[in-house]
Amino acid sequence: ERLFGDYPGTWGLIRLLENAQVTPLDDGNSRYRLALKAPDGLNLTWHLRTELDAGPLALLKLRDFRLPQQIFLNEGAAEEPYAQNGSFELR
Repeated sequence: ERLFGDYPGTWGLIRLLENAQVTPLDDGNSRYRLALKAPDGLNLTWHLRTELDAGPLALLKLRDFRLPQQIFLNEGAAEEPYAQNGSFELR
């Protein structure tokens, strides 16, 4: 039995995918070849088929994503609108 790595927890699969070399297998975004090198030097390869675009591989693109400090700028607005039940009202 060969163990490549131990990636427990909710994000374990994503941490495993970060270490893989990913190759698309067709023109679409649904089939991929994932290759890893085991500690003993043997190559481990498997195919990943997703139902929607890149599936879990899409999360890898968010690796260094950071939210901005502030999203909306309110320059002296006395009343700020907010959404409630599909309509906008003033506070």
